[in-house]
Amino acid sequence: QPTEQTVYGFTSLLAFNNRIYGIWIGDKNPNHPSAIVTFDWNGNGLSKYNTDCILLRMCKESEDSNRIYAVAASEEKGFHLVYFDRN
Repeated sequence: QPTEQTVYGFTSLLAFNNRIYGIWIGDKNPNHPSAIVTFDWNGNGLSKYNTDCILLRMCKESEDSNRIYAVAASEEKGFHLVYFDRN
């Protein structure tokens, strides 16, 4: 069971040949807006993209695609599809 000291981390990971994508919470509140982070295969952080959504799962068409699709959740919209275009 979570305690007051629990910090929530990754909720989803997606791996490609050159990098690993993750949905990152990084907060004691599991309903904190998520970030999309990337790492190389040595565990080095490459990027962090802060969102204004609570993300549950994500997917990408390919590693070369700049668009990331995700399932988000909110009280107003319930579960819904979102996407982010990364440069």
